[in-house]
Formats: sequence, C-alpha cells, structure tokens
Amino acid sequence: ILNYGTNDAQLNHKMSTRKTKDRGEHLYKVIAKVGEGEPELDGSRSKAYRSVTYRTSNLVKVFQFLKDKYPDFKWMNVINRKTKEQVGNFTIRRPPTQPRI
Repeated sequence: ILNYGTNDAQLNHKMSTRKTKDRGEHLYKVIAKVGEGEPELDGSRSKAYRSVTYRTSNLVKVFQFLKDKYPDFKWMNVINRKTKEQVGNFTIRRPPTQPRI
C-alpha cells in the first residue's frame, strides 16, 4: 500500500493506535487431558493420554467441543493469557457453568 505524504514513523504510529475489537482477543489458554486411542494391548487397563491446548474466550463452548471431539476427555486447566496464572480447572463431573471466569 502506498501512502503519499506520510513517513514510516507516522504510518507505524497510526497502526499501533488503531483500536482492536474485543471479540477477536482470546482471554484464556485451555490445556486439556484427552485419551489417545484404545487401551494398551498388554492387558493393563491403563490408557495413553496426551494434552491439547486451545485459546478461547468461551469456556462453555470449548468444554462442549472437547467432549464431542475427544470422548475420553478428563479435565481442562484454564490459564489467563495476560497474567499467565491458572484461574480455574474443570472436569466431566464439574463443567463450567458460565462462559467467563
């Protein structure tokens, strides 16, 4: 894009002061423990698990998504993306009741 009459400093200032929409920013990082396939074939009942990470602003919707996509979903930890602190955790028996904490 060519901007005649403005230098790089003015252009960068205009871009940095542009207002951002609140709905586009994800408030939370969600780390969830999900099952990975069938139980081990050696006869043990233990199952392999792994963690997945998602960014979201709506905890109820991401919880429902995890239940649908991963039938063996166990729990999820919720971390505030700005403060990097854990603000909550949820399980199948104790799901989130509101979109935000």
